[in-house]
Amino acid sequence: MPVHTLQRGTRRFSINDVTNTSPYVNTAITNWTSRVTAAGGAAPSATTVNALMIFLKGLYDSNLYAKMININCFVPDNITAAITPLIATIGSGSVGVSNTWFSSSFTVANLSISGLTGGGGGYYLKTGVIPAAIATNNIGLTLYNTISDTSNKNDFGVQVGGVDTQLLGNYQGAAYWDCYDGGAGRISGTPLTNGLGYTSGNRISAVSSYIYKASSTVAHVSLAGPGSTPNTPPTVYDIWAFCMNNSGGAFGETTKRFSFMGIHNGLTATESSTFFNLIQTMRTNIGGGYV
Repeated sequence: MPVHTLQRGTRRFSINDVTNTSPYVNTAITNWTSRVTAAGGAAPSATTVNALMIFLKGLYDSNLYAKMININCFVPDNITAAITPLIATIGSGSVGVSNTWFSSSFTVANLSISGLTGGGGGYYLKTGVIPAAIATNNIGLTLYNTISDTSNKNDFGVQVGGVDTQLLGNYQGAAYWDCYDGGAGRISGTPLTNGLGYTSGNRISAVSSYIYKASSTVAHVSLAGPGSTPNTPPTVYDIWAFCMNNSGGAFGETTKRFSFMGIHNGLTATESSTFFNLIQTMRTNIGGGYV
């Protein structure tokens, strides 16, 4: 089994690094655990909390935290903790709205240390994040899939009037990133085997859109791009997970198992590589949810 740590100078972070004193990290983790318990979930385990603290510290140290919009780590402690986003600057989990991503049909039976498994029809999560609310329209979506699945279903996105904003880790043998246009704004490439591992679609600018992939055994690499994003983002409907939000209705609900899903500002190749390493380390420290 591979061992993943974060390297920063001569300092190495591991699951035993529980002496974190960063006020930002402490505030963020306290906020998350408070939202979990306020939503009726049991307090997450020390293992989970420590893993997420290391993850958050890595985001701060690498200056990626400011790019995070709404991210969910699908921790294995309980279903409430699993669907409560760790970071939620807008959308569900942010101030003044529900603590969790709205769940349709998911129960603890869908949850394991390897992530949250979709159940097909009727199983999806609402993030509350409307693409037009993201500053500069530079959006990114990231998935980490941990189960082989070649079915042609939707993973993460929204469609309004035929205009897509979605990331498909594996659909008809390809990974797709549709950013504000499912035609001219679509880029695609060869996914990891059966769609396993990390896939990230990112809009850097109106003429720079990329998909990246990685896993424990495959180095981080760009699989498609640059592509253009000719249209404007949806202004009404939010992004849904484990399906595509088709103008307010779930479409193509997937049976994949995800251990991470996130909405963020577009990442460069270097930033995405760092992001992948942080996610991989976090899931390794939890004890599952990586391939």
